[in-house]
Amino acid sequence: MSAAFWPAAILLSLIVVAAFSLPIAAQDAEISIEPVATSVVVEDIFVAQPPKPKAKPAAPAPAKKAPAADAKKPPRGASEPPAGIPPQPEPPRTDLVPDLGLLAFRTPSLRLASVPNMLGDFFNQAGQIQATDNLTTASDLALAGGGYRLKVAENNKALPMNRCYFMYNHFHNALEADTNIAAPGSEFSSHVDRYTIGLERTFRDDLWSVDLRIPFAASQQFNSGGLAIEGGSVGNLQVTLKRLLALGDYGAVAAGLAIDAPTGSDVTGQFTTTSFTMHNQAVHLAPYIGFLRAADDRLFCQGFLQLDVPMNGNQVDYTDTVFPPGTFGTFTEQTLLYADISAGYWLCRNPYANVITGLASILEFHYTTTLSDADVVAGSVATLPQTYQFGNLLGHVDVTNVTVGLHSEWFGNTTLRVAGVFPLHNNIERPFDAEVVVSLNLYH
Repeated sequence: MSAAFWPAAILLSLIVVAAFSLPIAAQDAEISIEPVATSVVVEDIFVAQPPKPKAKPAAPAPAKKAPAADAKKPPRGASEPPAGIPPQPEPPRTDLVPDLGLLAFRTPSLRLASVPNMLGDFFNQAGQIQATDNLTTASDLALAGGGYRLKVAENNKALPMNRCYFMYNHFHNALEADTNIAAPGSEFSSHVDRYTIGLERTFRDDLWSVDLRIPFAASQQFNSGGLAIEGGSVGNLQVTLKRLLALGDYGAVAAGLAIDAPTGSDVTGQFTTTSFTMHNQAVHLAPYIGFLRAADDRLFCQGFLQLDVPMNGNQVDYTDTVFPPGTFGTFTEQTLLYADISAGYWLCRNPYANVITGLASILEFHYTTTLSDADVVAGSVATLPQTYQFGNLLGHVDVTNVTVGLHSEWFGNTTLRVAGVFPLHNNIERPFDAEVVVSLNLYH
């Protein structure tokens, strides 16, 4: 073993001691500084260092004197090794290694990793259809079962993670229809229950992560005054790439790109003798940036700013019992901007608890707005008197929701969260009356 090992080991042990702020006291050991011998106790972290005898002051003659015979022996009862045999280090002690739960309070990166994910609020439609014969009938269109157009702030934070998760969202009165828009009281609505499974994995030294998720929903079937609409149950495959840009003692910044692939179900319908299909074909790209901050062990905040840009449109085709099939055109959705902010507070934390190790309250605000004009596809079938319109018939949309929830931490590596989402505007633009959110995350 080289002579430089022991000074390096001593220096490294002092750095470890300072980093974890753990008082290291050697039991039954003494640190003695004498002119003839020096003993240093570092076995609590690494191994004990036998003392090296120090030579007495040299005489005028070239030869040096032998080490003093009365040098103090090593601490903790260690004996001098026989001549010619190198000293054998004692096995390292493990009783002073801190618990991971304590490190979450002391190490900044682990403290940020324990910050709860955002809860979310998002539900999106593919616009509406308005069909006119003797009466004008309208209905919402649930493309991909209502599980498309990815929002990064859903059960996420600005930090790469290793996890698998499950989300349940109940949207109360999310899809609406009107049998006669000219007559008050002819509206009715239906609920949407969405289930999402996902997996996120880190790579490149935990600076990057990729998140895969796919939603499912109960199929939607309803009839409004001769207009029948049916939506499937499979949502779009959503892929999110995340890159950690900055990591400090109390915060982090991340950015990335999300892709919403059109793997979900189409929407079909029928009005009088004409059947139509809105194909799920649009690819959405969503660049985003997010931040995360935990000023102390209790208070935390985070947020995301995201664009959602459709790269192409969804074609609307029709068939008729009398006339040949055709197409109404291609409907291109609007570009959306999402702004999401969240703040929370740890009500209690106990890393030594057997079951529930933490409980936090979370409050969030979510804002969604359109950045482009609405695209409306209109047409009719041959000489039939019926006319059709597909698209966002509301035009410009602004939606503001508030989310209130509880975050619980179980067994140190599992989180269970329950929240309620409430629109702040009571108008036709709101996507639902209320929402219930339940999410389960398993970290590994």
